[in-house]
Amino acid sequence: MSTETPEQVLADADAIVRQADATLQQLEARVIADDDTVTPADIEQARGHRYWAGLQRKRAESRAARLRAEEAERRRTTALAEAERLLAEHPQEAIDARMQDVRTAVAALRAEVDAYNENASAAFRVMSNGNAVPALPVRSGTPFPRVPGLSWAYFNGAPMLWRDGENILRRDTEWLVRQSVQQPTEG
Repeated sequence: MSTETPEQVLADADAIVRQADATLQQLEARVIADDDTVTPADIEQARGHRYWAGLQRKRAESRAARLRAEEAERRRTTALAEAERLLAEHPQEAIDARMQDVRTAVAALRAEVDAYNENASAAFRVMSNGNAVPALPVRSGTPFPRVPGLSWAYFNGAPMLWRDGENILRRDTEWLVRQSVQQPTEG
């Protein structure tokens, strides 16, 4: 890899052009100042050097453009390699696998909640069948009685199955799914 920069290439070419310009101007000034030692061949040679320096400057512009393009390609290649390295640390496939784990877990949660709800309904029916276990006396506008263990009641026409003062007849599947995927809060 070359260590020359586009700026250096152009600066070197500009220095050669300036030197050729200065040489030609000095010779022309000497002729104007009546210096007979300057020949037409000297002037033509200085003009030839100046023309050559101009061509060298154009070549330097092409070289500088090529160096800039090579540097841009190196930066692009380096950036792509770094991006690929970063993406490989946590690939999309790993996310897809975790998503499948979540789907599997959510499906298992739904199945478990459905089974719970069926069994809780069956437990309610067993307890309320023929009043095998007496219903809790619940009236609208009064607090629910806090009794230990299992009990049941109808409240405003809706069946309720109580365990230690909490209605456990039905679990809300969607609410539980949402709760299960929420980020835990730090206490």
